[in-house]
Amino acid sequence: MNLALASLATWQVMAGFTFMVRSPGIAYNEVVVAMLDRAGSFPALRRYTTRLFFITGAIHLLLAATPLARLWFEGVSALPPDLSILARTGFWLALPLTSVTVLQSFYQGAILHNKHTRAIPESVIVFLITVLILLGAGLTWGQAIPGLYLAIGSFVAANLTQTGWLYLRSKPSLKRLDI
Repeated sequence: MNLALASLATWQVMAGFTFMVRSPGIAYNEVVVAMLDRAGSFPALRRYTTRLFFITGAIHLLLAATPLARLWFEGVSALPPDLSILARTGFWLALPLTSVTVLQSFYQGAILHNKHTRAIPESVIVFLITVLILLGAGLTWGQAIPGLYLAIGSFVAANLTQTGWLYLRSKPSLKRLDI
């Protein structure tokens, strides 16, 4: 991979910052499972999911588009300027993850609530297959792409396919809840 050492040095810092921004969406899974036990909670959860989707995405965008990302990567994380540029670009590429994580948690919570959990490991398999195919293709044909960008791009695409799978498999559960 291109810039392999720089990508490895930057990955942890960039992924950690991305994880912090995604954490409300990750925690949302537990909220969905707990709230669906309450009668009539589904419409409110659906509205809240939409709001959280846009709010977390906006926070990620705000961090990426302003000097805050540079402050984090160079000031707090102490990356040198060349690695900070790599990390900030990777953070931009990770932008869809923040909002998609909210949807994953919503669909997963509905599946868990209705005890049709087979769909969850299936979605992980979909994620793994997608990421392996994309990383393999990138290793074969993408030598000009920095490894960090290839990894985060593959991770974003794999999360999108996983979320799509969860959406399809949660439709019966969501239909039952929307009565």
